[in-house]
Amino acid sequence: MTRLHRSVSHGTALLSSADLSDGPAVRELLDLTTTRRRLDLSDLSPADQAALATSRATEVLPSAAALAARLALGRPLRVKFTIEPQGTEFHLGNVVPLLVVERLRRMGHHVDFVAGDVTVRITDASQAGGERPRISDADVGESLAAHRRQVAPFLDISAVTLRRNSAWLEKTGVPRLIELAASVPLARTLDRAGLRERLAGDREVRLDETLYPLVKALDSVELDTDVEVGGVYQRATMAVTHEVTARHAALPQLGIATPLIEGIDGTGALMSARTGNHVALTASAGEVYAALVAVPDHLVAPYLRALTEWDDAELDATRTRVAAGTATRDAVRHLLAGELTAAIHGVDAAMAARAAYRSLDIHPVR
Repeated sequence: MTRLHRSVSHGTALLSSADLSDGPAVRELLDLTTTRRRLDLSDLSPADQAALATSRATEVLPSAAALAARLALGRPLRVKFTIEPQGTEFHLGNVVPLLVVERLRRMGHHVDFVAGDVTVRITDASQAGGERPRISDADVGESLAAHRRQVAPFLDISAVTLRRNSAWLEKTGVPRLIELAASVPLARTLDRAGLRERLAGDREVRLDETLYPLVKALDSVELDTDVEVGGVYQRATMAVTHEVTARHAALPQLGIATPLIEGIDGTGALMSARTGNHVALTASAGEVYAALVAVPDHLVAPYLRALTEWDDAELDATRTRVAAGTATRDAVRHLLAGELTAAIHGVDAAMAARAAYRSLDIHPVR
């Protein structure tokens, strides 16, 4: 039995039989699952690696079978994750793909953490015809430092290779760009969210927006990337990169697209710092706990699935307990709040936040 299987077996047993409102039982579970976030996964078979890496994915490009075959090569893969460094406040929604990246790293694969200090300057097609504000080198540095600091509980930054794509993009000549551009049908570059709608509405689409997927593909060619992990909004860009690398790299890049999560207000809007329906990674333990213990019922299971290291067996055990009436929805909501507070601030802080919140005898309106 692998280390992960032993941990999951223990967690499933706790969730199947323990009193989920009991402090010592909750402490035991949080100790177990928080430790799991740094568990060595190198003893997993290629098949188990593929299953774990894709278990929380929205889509695998071109297929889960292709990823399993790449893992079966028996060598460490090169995994790419990119941040477009803008802003200094990050939230739980930003860490969803990082859980997959960190799992791959703990399996023994190499992670390239890329700061898109060139691509961040390209007009953002998702903003309905607007442009990203002009970003200075100082802005990029400040944003990258804030991101690295805030996501550290979810990704071991010391164990990845940090890169800025300006290191190679500023040296890329026009002939090379033309060579790679010949690999991509123009229609593919228009698949990004918002572009086709703006064209259909006779609204302006700028040339840099159509070049964005190609420039991102250049990153993967340069790094000889095996697998890129990113939010599902990058799905079209990953598809372009797959095509480009199929012609210009040793092996085509595969993609793991992860879900976007709903904001804590439960209105259906995505979690966003702009709208305030988020949990900031800089929030105190008490603030994190209070925000998550108050989320609507329909968000508890998706949050546990997307933001924790719980296995499907553990999620099923909890769902069964609630359906049978041997555990309450409120107890599971407190587990969610404890899980993510512990992830950011540690188990001691999570248990203290739990005790402080429960002492107030607050019953949020659902």
